[in-house]
Formats: sequence, structure tokens, C-alpha cells
Amino acid sequence: MARNAGGIVKGIGLTVLRLARWRAKFARVPQYAWKNPRGPKAPDDPMSAIRILGKNPIQWFYASLRRYGLGQTIAIMWSVVVDARFDPKYGTDTARRIPREEIETRSENIVHCVNYGASKELPFRKLMSRLNLPKDGVFVDLGSGKGRALMLAAKYGFRKVIGIEFSGALCAAARDNLQKFLRKFPSRSKIEVIESDVTKYEFGDDET
Repeated sequence: MARNAGGIVKGIGLTVLRLARWRAKFARVPQYAWKNPRGPKAPDDPMSAIRILGKNPIQWFYASLRRYGLGQTIAIMWSVVVDARFDPKYGTDTARRIPREEIETRSENIVHCVNYGASKELPFRKLMSRLNLPKDGVFVDLGSGKGRALMLAAKYGFRKVIGIEFSGALCAAARDNLQKFLRKFPSRSKIEVIESDVTKYEFGDDET
């Protein structure tokens, strides 16, 4: 059993490292510069291209192993691997985090804004399976960012998917991501991105 578990950990670890090197090698400048197209440059260290809870994956692994044990550590690592594969699979750009200082909007609620980070796929799937929401309904994501949750909702099969986001730049990024995603994963869902403050959005009777 211990030998099998060690093999699983090694396999996931190697996958994480390969993804890190792939992202460092093929990263485009816009993935590292949200507002300034000339900088900053992509990091030289391949390990800095991927983070687990903001840490180098090797450092994180040993810290998590001590705190949570092998089983939970493997589960978290697998979730990270699944998320790291999302953008390469669909040709999208959702994973790169954006500090709140670089998020622009005309809304006065910018003071409540937090850093942008993409929704995680496995927790989303788990939540959908537990809620068992009707697929003929409308899914609404408040603060939809670059649209990862909208794409996951489209994969789930909702009749309509709506994203509400107060940043015009993030709305544009989401629409671009959705076009790329739909070329790879045609969906029956009607998907719409609305630039609006969520406090001013009026829900329809059929919206979740």
C-alpha cells in the first residue's frame, strides 16, 4: 500500500513539474503583464510559473504532508493538476491571478474588490453534484472574472449561463475565453457576459 501511494505521489508530482515547465516555456508576455504589455517578463525559474496556495509546489508538498497527511495532500495536488490543464486544453487564459490594484472599474464598489482568481474545477463539480440543480434553469455567476465558472457551468449543461462582472477588461477577457472554449467544446447553453455591478443586477425568476 505504501509503495502504491508513493507511486501516486511521484506521478502527480511529475505532472505538476511538467506543467510548470510547459507554462514557463510557452508563457506569453500578456500572461504576466495585465496593464503593461512590455513587462514584467516571464519568470526564469520554471517552478515560479505554478503555485499551490501561493507556494513553490515542492515546499508546499512537504508542509501539507505534515499538516494534512498523505490522502488530503494527494487530493489537493490532483485538484491543482486538473486546474492547470484547463487553459492548455481549451486555449483560454483564466488561471493567471490579477491583483485587485490592477482591476479597473467605474463602480464605487471597487473598495470591496479582491484579487482575481479562477474558480476551481473539482470543487465546482462536487458542488453541482450535491446541489443537483435543474439543467433547464439559468446559472448566474456574480463576479464572473475571466469566465472559468461560466465554462464549467456550460459543461454541466445549464440552459442559460450568465456572468456578471463590473470590470470591463475582465468582461472582454471572459468573452474572448468563451469564444475559444466553445470552439473546443460546443455547448447547448446560451452564454452571456454582462458588465454590471452585481448590486444593480435584477435577477429573473428562473435564475439560480
